[in-house]
Amino acid sequence: MRLIKSKYIALITLAFFMMGLVNIGTLPPAVASDNLANIWQTASAYMDNEITIVELSDITDYNFEEIYINHRGQLLVPNADIIGKLVVSESVYYTGEITDGVYGEIGIIINDIRLGEGNFNLITNIKGVYTAHKANDNRVWIPLIADTSKDHHYKDNPLQEISIAWETQNYGWTKLNILPVSSADTILSKTHPAADLKLSPLMYDDNDNIYSDIGGKTGILTMADATTPLKITSTDLLVQQAASLTLNYADSLAKVQDSVYENHGIIVFLTETEKDISKLIIKPENKEAYFFETDYTGIAVPLLVNEKFPYNAKTNPIYREIEVAWQEEGAEENVWQRVSIKPVLKTDDFFKRAEVYSAKLELHPSIYHPDTKIIYSDASVPTGELKAKDATTITKDNLISQSGGIIRLNYADSFVTVAQKVYDINTTGYLLFELPENIADSDPRFIIKAGEQNPELVTLEGDFLPVPLLAGGDLLEEIVIAWRSDTGDWLKVTIKPIKEYKKPKVISLHPTGEIVDEQAFKPESINGKERYFLRVVFADDGGLTYDSSLIGKMHLTDIFAVGGSRQTMLDGDLLEYASKLTSEEREAFIERYLFRKEAGTASLYIPVRKLLAQANYNVEVPSGLVYYPEGVGNDLIMWSFGTIGSPQITDISIGSIAEDYDVREPILIYGDYFVGSNIDVKFNDIKAYEVRLKEQDGKYYLEVFLPRGRDKLKPGLYNILVIKNDNEIYSQTIYGSFSVVKASSMPMPEDGIRVKGEYRVGDVVSSVKTNADTLILNARYNSSYIDLDLDDLMGEDVLVRKIRLPRNWQNTTWLYTTSRWANVSVYQLQPNDNAYNNDEVELRLGRAEPSLIPTLKRGMLNSNFLSPFIEIGGENIDFNYAQVEIPYQNSDGQRIKVLRYDEDYRQWFAQAFTKDLLNAKVSFTTNKKGIYVVVE
Repeated sequence: MRLIKSKYIALITLAFFMMGLVNIGTLPPAVASDNLANIWQTASAYMDNEITIVELSDITDYNFEEIYINHRGQLLVPNADIIGKLVVSESVYYTGEITDGVYGEIGIIINDIRLGEGNFNLITNIKGVYTAHKANDNRVWIPLIADTSKDHHYKDNPLQEISIAWETQNYGWTKLNILPVSSADTILSKTHPAADLKLSPLMYDDNDNIYSDIGGKTGILTMADATTPLKITSTDLLVQQAASLTLNYADSLAKVQDSVYENHGIIVFLTETEKDISKLIIKPENKEAYFFETDYTGIAVPLLVNEKFPYNAKTNPIYREIEVAWQEEGAEENVWQRVSIKPVLKTDDFFKRAEVYSAKLELHPSIYHPDTKIIYSDASVPTGELKAKDATTITKDNLISQSGGIIRLNYADSFVTVAQKVYDINTTGYLLFELPENIADSDPRFIIKAGEQNPELVTLEGDFLPVPLLAGGDLLEEIVIAWRSDTGDWLKVTIKPIKEYKKPKVISLHPTGEIVDEQAFKPESINGKERYFLRVVFADDGGLTYDSSLIGKMHLTDIFAVGGSRQTMLDGDLLEYASKLTSEEREAFIERYLFRKEAGTASLYIPVRKLLAQANYNVEVPSGLVYYPEGVGNDLIMWSFGTIGSPQITDISIGSIAEDYDVREPILIYGDYFVGSNIDVKFNDIKAYEVRLKEQDGKYYLEVFLPRGRDKLKPGLYNILVIKNDNEIYSQTIYGSFSVVKASSMPMPEDGIRVKGEYRVGDVVSSVKTNADTLILNARYNSSYIDLDLDDLMGEDVLVRKIRLPRNWQNTTWLYTTSRWANVSVYQLQPNDNAYNNDEVELRLGRAEPSLIPTLKRGMLNSNFLSPFIEIGGENIDFNYAQVEIPYQNSDGQRIKVLRYDEDYRQWFAQAFTKDLLNAKVSFTTNKKGIYVVVE
């Protein structure tokens, strides 16, 4: 016997222990299924993959494969059908005193489950039904079959998938899906696609016509709708492609009874070799694979859920896909072949061909008053009015709404309770429509598809279309109806039943949206200690109440800081205190502190610990805390808010201005934590004229308009103070960060910048540290045509050349520039839309920054550069196109190319050009910014 490796699940045994330590059928009090679903959705998938099994010494005839996790969050159990026939009391690991035994369980030991805390620590999920359990031990028993009082049967007691989630000691909730796989399924996964199959002659006559009664070998099989008695041949029936068989007319064939098995809907195939079949596996769609007994040479495949009865769309449907695997007589043990059979219903074919009918369908007049249009509460006796749960009178007009082939049935759960008897036919639970004017005259002409069922031909009685809204039993289902028109075409509409519940409606959340001052939470003094609360406000007509287990359910509320450890900020101490009060004291506590009603509203208060400043919080309030007795509880409520923080200034767009500054031009203050109810900026004690909060690329900044009028700033040095929410607790001061200087004709000095020259066209400033000059164009020189000699203005030795435009610059039709590096003429030059929020509107028409050259050359290791790298670009500026001339050197020009480097894509592109071999220069026109170079 092998030992177990241990990590998260320490031990898995196939020793089918008795149930007892964890009662899978018991739901701890005060745990609602919607709360369990919320926990389930947030649980993380189990990740361990080091699980082995303990072999069972009392199973000697079968070599079990290991149970293992084949991918994250899933535990696979091979050969589960054999396990499902074993009884716990027969196991060598059985230690209890049970007489009847329990079939088909596996025992799991979970070492990391949190024990001894809370109402429950384990959740099971079987077919979407969540159940809570309280485990006092780390051993859990999982049923692999639907009914553990009986042994496994692939139809009567099949394998069932089950998922579990458990609360861990340190990592919240973890979930695991346990997937039982039959031995037939295990074999099926290892089969090979088969060669062609052919229909057995048992099923058709000498003329190739399919028998309508295979047992009697008489009659001709006809189409499903019986409109015309067309013969169906074996070649009509089958379409084969590789290992996939399409079976046409399956709904007609499934009514046929055969003589070999005395069942309905059996189709028989022969292999190419026509050898006897020793073993046969059948796997219907989404169901367990099983071994099918066969003593016939052919491959017999059942199409129906129950072969004892003929096909019926509702009570005995056809499988939509069936996988078949077989082993031929004499084949090696592990050699299996398979095909996939896809039955196609003729009715389904009609239904799929149906076109959407967009015209209106009218309700049948037997269910509403012709004058008031009010729906009868008892259609068989036309008296009384149908009322919705909220006391709304239901009329013909508000019962249904129609658009684009979709009919929405409002108040469906109220409507289906109406008793209806029309033409002595009980139509309770049906929606009745008048027959469309274009419907065909003779039956069958009407198809209904309810939910996931196959489409079903229905014979009409009377002058109405009966649509069963409760086709699935007690559940409302989406219904699609189709009818054959008088032209032979099929038309369809979809009916969507919509329930009407009286449900709590949230009208406001506090705090929410904008950043809030954490000191603004209205505290309550409880037992001498300040307590803080979030608030959810519901609309209330007087009937809204709270759940009897409100205190316990509030423990599931989650309030955590984004980016933190997800540690909840819920005030659990206060809830724990309330839970220990007597029932009368607890009710008084709730109605004083947690649930208060006013005229038209009811407020739910969520206790929280004092929140941190400058943090963002997510809140998740579970469903079912408040409810209407005649309706349902509240939905899960989620929202976010942030607590206020002191502003953090990182940069100011300009540090000095002239005393005659333009009051229309703001300065920009960049930083973080600016968002709040209001922000003020002061220069020493003088308030800014106006402060606007702006956002760009997800970051906020302040647009500050300087004081004006008699408050206009005088020359001097100023501190900048940014204040939030009129509270200097939330402020930051930057000392000596701003100055006002006396006006000068020269440009304002900037760090690392010196004024090089003043010209009529503008002033040229030079960078002290780099070989770069900037021409600051004079706003008064704004002209449609500007001609600039950059060598003359900046000097021939300057590499990087820039032209800065005022932000209010108008469109310049042509800007002509000449230099020793390149001649560039720019057409329709103007600031773009981003220019309003930026100081610099800059055009660059010189050599590229030297720091970029190594990067540019790295992408062209084998190129010979014949010109400098010329940049045509800028910031916050647009132009229609540019005409460019670049001289080149050291080449005869026969093999030259012009390339453009795109800084966004970080790669080179070829540029179309013409060349002047006599003067050794290239010319081109471009509408793209970039860095250009001539190469060979």
